[in-house]
Amino acid sequence: MKPVTDWIGLDIGGANIKLAHESGLAFCDPFCLWKAPQQLAARIKHLLQRASDTLWDEESLCPNFGVVATMTGELADCYPTKKYGVRHILNSTSEAVRVSLGTEVPLLIYSTSGFLPHVRAALESWEAVAAANWHGLAQFVASWQLNRTGLLFDLGSTTTDLIPYSQGKVLANGSTDCERLHWGELIYVGTLRTPLCSLIQELPFRGQHYPVAKEFFATMKDIFLLSGMIAEDEEDFDTADGRASTKELARGRLARMLCLDSESYTMEDAQLATEYVVNCYQEVLGKSLVRHLSQRKESEWDQIVVSGSGEHLARSIAQKVAPGIEIVSLRDSWGVEASTAAPAFALAKLASQLYPREGSPS
Repeated sequence: MKPVTDWIGLDIGGANIKLAHESGLAFCDPFCLWKAPQQLAARIKHLLQRASDTLWDEESLCPNFGVVATMTGELADCYPTKKYGVRHILNSTSEAVRVSLGTEVPLLIYSTSGFLPHVRAALESWEAVAAANWHGLAQFVASWQLNRTGLLFDLGSTTTDLIPYSQGKVLANGSTDCERLHWGELIYVGTLRTPLCSLIQELPFRGQHYPVAKEFFATMKDIFLLSGMIAEDEEDFDTADGRASTKELARGRLARMLCLDSESYTMEDAQLATEYVVNCYQEVLGKSLVRHLSQRKESEWDQIVVSGSGEHLARSIAQKVAPGIEIVSLRDSWGVEASTAAPAFALAKLASQLYPREGSPS
């Protein structure tokens, strides 16, 4: 096997597949894994082909290429168990790499214990492989910010991670998602997919507050559409009702939270509710951030590293609750593409450090 000269990271989630090259080039493919798990290998192949078309010529690609993968998609309810999900994702990834790039391409799997050299080893340690993407990102941030004590604040489309690190080491209390929920290191609140009824109990409406319907009528995507924090997209139908991601349709979805409709709920009503929800959202994450920061004296924290698709919100929350602590932006440091696919990029960089150009895993 020839030495690896280029590493690519794959982060396979339940709603998105992200790919990043160690140079910072990255792609994101929205994919509802729970709806079509049989299509996973094909979707990974598509991303790998897209990367190869962009980065390399066909003659030199396979012999010098390495892939490192992580996942969170094993929790998707299309799988009877997480172990089954890990096995399916690993086998789909292996097939995609083999078919797209060739059998000589090494495939590493990331676990909370480090890199595993092949799929067989990963299957034997499936519990450490399941939902390990947060650890890969935190480990790279800790090594990148060596000799610093900080907190990683990664705000994504579905979840938020709050991970402490110091002197190059990840200091998380939990290792599994269940444990991390317990310790407040995993918060199931994100910028797009969070159902509103899981976040709020009531909404303001014409001078009063009304209880909301406990139904999947609207998500945080609708709130950020209405606030202007994310752009409208008439081709994006990943919403609660399957209609387009526009302000007008978001108003209708929000109206149903109060058992109303777009004819009885004005844009002014929607804007007032949006402001209320954004404040609630920031309060939830702000309190979680304060709990973590309170574990040390403020003077002992060197920095808060913000990342993810909601990095701008993470920065705003951090500035509000911890104005005396330096904020480091992955978007500013790594670029927009790499920051959006941060765990995939982090794994590609970790692999390139662990396996220098003159050597490769066997």
